[in-house]
Amino acid sequence: GLNSTSSVEGSDDAWGWNLGVLWDVDDNVRVGAHYRSSIDYHITGTVKFSNAALAAQNGDITSDVKLPAILNLSYFAKLDDRWDLLFDAQWTQWSTIQDLTFVRTNGTVLQSTPENFKDTWKVALGAHYRYNSAWTLRGGIAYDQSPVSDAYRTPRLPDSDRMWFAFGSQYRMGSNLSFDFGAAYIASRTATIDISGYPPNSAVYGRLNGHYDSNTWIASGQVNYSF
Repeated sequence: GLNSTSSVEGSDDAWGWNLGVLWDVDDNVRVGAHYRSSIDYHITGTVKFSNAALAAQNGDITSDVKLPAILNLSYFAKLDDRWDLLFDAQWTQWSTIQDLTFVRTNGTVLQSTPENFKDTWKVALGAHYRYNSAWTLRGGIAYDQSPVSDAYRTPRLPDSDRMWFAFGSQYRMGSNLSFDFGAAYIASRTATIDISGYPPNSAVYGRLNGHYDSNTWIASGQVNYSF
């Protein structure tokens, strides 16, 4: 038979730029903005099939990918000697990615998958609480949109909108040494899927129908020493 897996590898180098500004409104409030440019990649590489009967299909490929621009806006306010309030909003121009296409060097398309990514926002609200001179407690919540729409979800990226719940603390041991601990729980919306290839053809590609449920825990720690 002609059952086979394929492996696509490629690489490229490209340039981008960043621009940021931070404004101290007064001793207690500061506002920031940061922009990261989109980056264009013209990837060159190879495709290889595991089935020896398809060895003639191995060869060079190219793919054009434009990674999204990102705009971030932030706000920090010291409310009193114990409480800080933080707000963050991030826009990502995911619409630069409309398909994932690999082209052979002779101009024929090896594979093309429509993605139709949409631009997204992530908004977050958090707080710091200084319990005493040694301990600072932190917590926050965020809503994070997915660029993937229900109609174009694939098993390659079964992504969906999600909520973040984060908490942590800092322990300061003297003026030079501190320890940070943090954890986050990510609750993703159930992601439905119902596809039969591109172009759709159940007889040729089969049909994938179902849903994905994803919940994630992230834990981190950090040691800081200043000279």
